[in-house]
Parts: sequence; C-alpha cells; structure tokens
Amino acid sequence: MTQTAPVTPGTTYTVHAGDSLFSIAQKAYGNGADWPIIYDANKQVIGPNPNVLRIGEVLTIPTLSPTPGAIYIVHQGDSLTSIAQRAYGDGNQWPLIYNANKQVIGNNPNVIQAGQVLHIPPAPSPALPLRQSQQIQGDILAGFKKDHAVYLFYNFNDQASGRAWLKELIPFIAKTKDVVTFNDAFSAARAANHGNDPPNLKATWVNVSLTFSGLTTLFNANSKATSDISALFPHFAQGPASDESTFANGDKDFNNPNNPNNPSNPNNWKFGRDNNIHAMLNIQADDPKDLQAKVQEMQALANKHGLHQVFDQDGATLPGALKGHEHFGFKDGISQPGVAGFDSVDPHDPNKNPQAPLGHVLGSPGTEVIQAGEFILGEQVENDPTFPERNFPPDFIQSNLSWMKEGSFQVVRRLNQDVAGYRDGIASALPADGSMNTEMLGAKVVGRWKSGTPIDLSPDQDNNLTDNARINNFTFANDLQGLRCPRFAHIRKVYPRDHDDFGNRAKRIIRRGIPFGPPFDQDANAERGLFFVAYMESIEGQFEFLMGAWVNPEGFPFDVPQGPDAILGDQFSGAPCSIQRQGKPPLQHAFKRFVETTGTLYAFVPSLSALNQLANGQI
Repeated sequence: MTQTAPVTPGTTYTVHAGDSLFSIAQKAYGNGADWPIIYDANKQVIGPNPNVLRIGEVLTIPTLSPTPGAIYIVHQGDSLTSIAQRAYGDGNQWPLIYNANKQVIGNNPNVIQAGQVLHIPPAPSPALPLRQSQQIQGDILAGFKKDHAVYLFYNFNDQASGRAWLKELIPFIAKTKDVVTFNDAFSAARAANHGNDPPNLKATWVNVSLTFSGLTTLFNANSKATSDISALFPHFAQGPASDESTFANGDKDFNNPNNPNNPSNPNNWKFGRDNNIHAMLNIQADDPKDLQAKVQEMQALANKHGLHQVFDQDGATLPGALKGHEHFGFKDGISQPGVAGFDSVDPHDPNKNPQAPLGHVLGSPGTEVIQAGEFILGEQVENDPTFPERNFPPDFIQSNLSWMKEGSFQVVRRLNQDVAGYRDGIASALPADGSMNTEMLGAKVVGRWKSGTPIDLSPDQDNNLTDNARINNFTFANDLQGLRCPRFAHIRKVYPRDHDDFGNRAKRIIRRGIPFGPPFDQDANAERGLFFVAYMESIEGQFEFLMGAWVNPEGFPFDVPQGPDAILGDQFSGAPCSIQRQGKPPLQHAFKRFVETTGTLYAFVPSLSALNQLANGQI
C-alpha cells in the first residue's frame, strides 16, 4: 500500500512501493529537487545508485534547517557556530551540538564535513535547569532506558550497617545530568547510524530507593521525619499490602478479600507483603556482561556490610521484532508526560489550548508538559481538584520536609502476564458476524495497535502511524461514545487526555520498567511479565487514584458503565466490557484477568544530598 501521509522532516520514513527519492523529497519538503539532501543522509542504506530504493528500507529524513530535537545534514559552508545560531538564535551554544555529536565530528569542533548527519539537541538551558541536576537521581526524569536490568532487594542488618553501606554506595549513584549527557550523545549517534544503536556507546547505571521501614531504620531515634511521613504519606508508611492499597489497586476482591485462589493477593506475593525490604537497587546496562559485573560489585558491597538480599529480579527487552514491546505484543512506554524545566517546549505549538497550559514537548506533538512537582518533591505542582489535600507546593516542602526535596516516590510492581489467556480471551470475544479479527479487537482493548499506532487515528487497520508527529498527537474529544477507542481501553482509562475535568494533569506518572521472562512462543510454560517501575509525587494521589478511581471502576469515564480496564482492571466483579458499534448493538464480554500482581513495593528515591544526610545520621 502506498503511503499518502506527508513525510515528516526530522523523523524516519519506510520506503513503500512506487517511492523514489524525488517523490519522498516532494512530500517532505514540497520540492522534489531537494532529493540529494535525503540521499546524502542515507548513502549507507541506499547504496551508490540513488535511483534504486528497496521496499522496507528505513530512511532518515533530515530537516532543511537545524531544528532542536531533529536531524540536520551539514551543508557546504556550515560551522557549528552558524548551525547553533540558526537552531537556537545563539551561536555561542555550539558546544551543545558538538558534545552531542563527538563521535561524528571527531576531536576538532572547527572541522565539520558537508554531508555529516548531526543530531541537534533540545534547546539549551537556563530554562531547563532540571537537566543539569546533580541531586536528582537518574532514571526519574532521565530514564536509564537500558536493554538489561537487575533489581536487588535488601534488608539492613541494623542502622549502623545500613548507614555504612549507603555511605559507600553513594559514589555509584547515577545523577540526572550524567544520564542526560549520555542519552543525548546516544540519540545523536543513533541518528547518525540510521536508527541503529551505536555499538561502542555504552553505560551502566545504578539508583537506590528506600522503603518506609528502610528510612525509619536509618533515621535518628528522635527524628521528626517518621511522624511527618506517617501523617502526610500514610499509604507509603503502611506499605502496599494494606487493605486500602490492595483494594484500590485491584489486588484483592472487596467481596472476598481472603480468597486463597486469588494469585494477586499479597499472601502470594514474592516481595512486599511485609516490611522486611529496606532498599532496592536498580541496576541497568547496555551490555549484559557490564551488567553482570556491576551486579557482582553491588552484591559484594552489600555482603561487606552484612546486608541480606531478600529478592532479585532480572529483566531484558524482548528480542528481534518484539524489542520495545511487552509480552502481549504491544509497543510499550509510548505516552510519557513532558516535564516542565526538563523537556523543551515547542515555541510554535500548533496544539496549544487551555487544556495544556504549559504546551507540548518540542518534537513530540501531543506530549503534554506537566509541572515537575508531580514527579519531584519541592517543584511547582499542578492543581488537583480531585485530591487537594496532597498538593504540596515548593514552600511547604522547603519548610517542613526539606530533606525530601528533589526526591520522588516510587511504585514497583511485578506483573505476571498470561499470554495464552489473553489470546484465548480475545479469540472468545470476537463477534459472530466476523466484523473484527483478533488484531482489531486487541487494539480496541488496549487503545493502540501492536505497532503503537493509536486506534483513534487509525480505527480500521494498523497504518503504522508511529512517527513522533502522530504517535501521541490525538485526543478523545471527538469520540465521546467510544466508537473508535472504547472507554474501557487501557490507554483511555489511565490517561483521558483532553478531558482535564478529571484532573488528569495531576494524575500523570513517569513509567519505567522492563519485561521479564522469555517470549511466549519460545517457552509457553515459563513465567513472564512486566517489572513495572513508576515515579510520582504522591502514591495515594497518583498511582492509587489511577487504579482505584479510573482503571478498576466500570463507570469511568463519564459515569457510563462500559467496563473496567480489560488489561489491568478489576475483573472480580465480572462486569462486562462494552464495545460500542455504529448501527449495531454493543459487543459485550466479561474478560478474565490477564495480569496478576506477584509483588509490590512502595519506596522513596532520595536526592544525593538526602542520601548523604541519611548515611551520616543527620535526619
């Protein structure tokens, strides 16, 4: 099928039947005569003959002028100063471009060659101070984004051993600024390598989080911090196995809370059902050998101080065509919030509207910018009409909880995925009239096709609308009935987008995490799932609210019962999910549970300063 949608400069394009460089340039730039720009950027892919394109080739489409967040091809007469002047309005920002492209440019920033492919980083930053933070731990704002991970769960033997271990651990902890620098360089090298990961650019990162019992073990005996946390963050203090949390999160059946046959009941968890975990190490690497070495180093450090390893979990991105997807086969981690002070805002935002007062992320239309205080304590917060008691403005944190400033709360969930059950459930729910196949019904349940294409933009088939310009650039405003994207669809339950009367700007969380276990088709009997990690300002006001008020109830959104989230929601009630169909009766089906919770941890990720204070007995 010939792609008729415009080709977007600054992204990639997959060659279709009938394409030529001239026709692609015509769609990208409005002038087919600019085809040499595309050819120069893709010679390694296309080969020596620009007249021969192969279907399926992925081409980099450069911008004609340097644009922050996009790819640019060096022209004759360019210098880094002139490129920075056009990109940022300030030629003195040339080191930003140089640092992001050292592997391409080489050791001399004064010598650049026509045809070199440069990644133009986001605009520099007095306006983006959080990118420079050496206090906020890595992975919160600047994701580690590695292919291989191990999570180690520890119990301190006592206060002295916990403090001594923490003191030696601190030099290993990744800082936001360092992760940002690496990620920018990696993105630039990947763009220059035609979308392939650069083989020689690698990093290994570590961060640490502490549970309530871990913090109280480290606190001084007379510390006011224990009572402050208990009063202001009660569900964090109680832990995830409490009745309040398990009912909200859908782990317990309200009508039969002690059901021994419920795999998600905390009694069956692998971790988190009691208070014996004090700390979790999050270790990630590009190279599995580097990861193994760092894990062994961290285990040796823990053993040196007498810590007990309670549990460990490894994870890895799925292989081959499944890379970036979860075990049910869907592209994952797509819809993340932009963060004020960390992400560049598009100054010419075409989507600017009252529902997105801070605008959208440059280069990612539809990705809304949210106040940083929704993820980092001590930063400006959003107004939360549904949960006003958890709004902690910066001056409150500074005055009452200064040690928690620049920290973030963390929710960890070990989620087993029943792939066979999912496939059988979708197949059994197909309409008798043959109007849907399993791919379409699965897309209805999730809200996206397996490629990540939003069903709102592509309701009848997967048109592979996965470039940055479209993958998040949609709302549900013109589909209130759910004819395209059902109201119970996973992506609509957890993020109703333009319907801010639900307070959704104050409900965003930053999701990390990674699959565990082999792909289903390699070993159907193996345990598999998603190791979910998320960061936020308030566990009660964000994660538990999402689960308890949006994901599980059959009446959200709009108080019209159309079912719980069919992927993560509460299936204990047996409430059917209802797919609305134009001119036909709704298709109704009560899905069984495809995802089971096998462990949960509530933790806090302190700043580097707070870690030092904890290690030295100053809190």
